Amino acid sequence: MRCDTPLSRVSALALELFDLIVPPRCAGCGARAYPMLCRECEALIEYIQGPYCRRCGEPEPPAAHGWPLCEQCRERKRPALDGARAVALHYGPLREAIIGFKFNGEHSLARPLGQMLARRVLNERARPHHLPWEDFDALVPAALHTRRRRWRGFDQALLLCKEMARDLEKPVWADVLTRVKDTTPQIGLSPAQREENLHNAFRSGAPGKIAGKSLLLVDDVCTTGATLYEAARALKKAGAETVYAITITRRVPSWHPESFPSLDRH
Repeated sequence: MRCDTPLSRVSALALELFDLIVPPRCAGCGARAYPMLCRECEALIEYIQGPYCRRCGEPEPPAAHGWPLCEQCRERKRPALDGARAVALHYGPLREAIIGFKFNGEHSLARPLGQMLARRVLNERARPHHLPWEDFDALVPAALHTRRRRWRGFDQALLLCKEMARDLEKPVWADVLTRVKDTTPQIGLSPAQREENLHNAFRSGAPGKIAGKSLLLVDDVCTTGATLYEAARALKKAGAETVYAITITRRVPSWHPESFPSLDRH
């Protein structure tokens, strides 16, 4: 199912004409590039290849030969989220692209970012310990609260879903998940504080629609996974059979050199 409408096609054409007049610049270094990053900045993206937690996708050190599940997932006996994956680690030029898309109104980045997500979904079966999400029924954006959406002017997860739908030919169900709690910003909160902050933040208002369905949650960044888990809990409570999640990036793990910003790596 495609999400194209006459209005969306006109908007896409307008963006293409604008790009011809004002060539887009690399979101990482500012050099002219299309559609998002120049070759030099694109080469700096650290894609998550493995090893990682089989459930949540938390990266492990390259030489790790430990448990199949990370410590956090081992503690969750009956998790609402059946599995999660991310494209890359949240640093460098890709982080700058997400910031530009999310906070600076660079909506044209939705297309290349959505394509990255779609490719990650399509390539899942080729990976070891892959998630069985190839037959999911619909894409579901991790909803913003109405107040936050009005302040930002758009819902970044919804835009990403619409772009993914063009490549995956799956419907977008934006009406099955609502954020009913306007939570405080998560930056600076501990994992426990994040979970408490997000408790009962979501509600699903379409139990008849999602009962027995397999859903793929979409968001831009995964930090601790608290948002995704709470959203999945609301969807499961409404009858969803399975809920998986995909994000563009996830936080840099504590063992990674990029987690030590003061370290001189040059």
